[in-house]
Amino acid sequence: MDEDEHASYLLGVDKGSRVCYHTLIERKGFMMIDENKSRGLMIAGYRTSAPTGGTKDERGVDAVASAYNATADVGTFTRRIVPAKYLRPFTQERNKWAKYHRQRLVPFERAAKGEGIGKAPVIKEYCNDFRMAERSVEAGIDTIMFGFDSMLEEVKDFSGNLFKEGEIPSKEEFRASFSFELIKPRAVENPDDLLDVFDNEFVDDVRESLEKSLKKSVTDSLVPTYKSLLKMSKSLRDYDPEAGRDSAFRKTLVTNVKENAELLSKVNFTDDEMISLIQKEILDNLVQFDERQLKDSEPLRNVIADKADEIANNFEMFGLEQ
Repeated sequence: MDEDEHASYLLGVDKGSRVCYHTLIERKGFMMIDENKSRGLMIAGYRTSAPTGGTKDERGVDAVASAYNATADVGTFTRRIVPAKYLRPFTQERNKWAKYHRQRLVPFERAAKGEGIGKAPVIKEYCNDFRMAERSVEAGIDTIMFGFDSMLEEVKDFSGNLFKEGEIPSKEEFRASFSFELIKPRAVENPDDLLDVFDNEFVDDVRESLEKSLKKSVTDSLVPTYKSLLKMSKSLRDYDPEAGRDSAFRKTLVTNVKENAELLSKVNFTDDEMISLIQKEILDNLVQFDERQLKDSEPLRNVIADKADEIANNFEMFGLEQ
């Protein structure tokens, strides 16, 4: 092995279900995605906006204190002009999509807000699911607009003499201030396309920075799985049947590990063999037993906790360690 190469150890399972390690030779540092792999990559995302919920009142703390029966030392005051409860049908659906987006697309340093990278099949699924989410968001906006008049009356009543006419826009303008749009997917023909620059000399200068950015993107996508493994190990070791709810764990302990592991295949856009092996190890060894079985057997809890630790140790090669 020359000085430009190092050995990384891949997790495997032998016939006795014991952990064993295989040696894989790879270049030091993080390799650029080769052309064949990069052809399956795409960039997509979403953008969204909503009405402004509050405004800083500039008439001074005395006016604010008088209107709200407070003392004059209330300090800086940002007055709510659109109560959060009225925006909730929109924000709840938007937040659901934001979570979905984080689970399926991998961010990168030069991405626009709301963008991420994924394999072509993942992007196709992302776009199809966006259409369903879009309908849910539209339904939420319709609910908000149905209550627009009552919202306006409540704001006037609550704000008292602090209310300003025109502070809340017309019904049409208010509706137009909501947006939830898909950023059209585009193919990544090669990693240099991620630079989004046209100066060839500059491309050469920042190539190393891009490699580091891609490596960080991969690492960030592994964090939820890594944390769920650590939580599983600790919860199983800390559980005491005699301690009641103080040391209890829920069925989500296992389901979270399973769901995070299943998502690894979607965010593994570099086709890293180690990530695929980690995913297989988790699904084959950690999620076959439910909450009741684990609570009823201390030996089983210890075996699963040990296995979770063994798998978690393999995240060190991605810069994650306890």
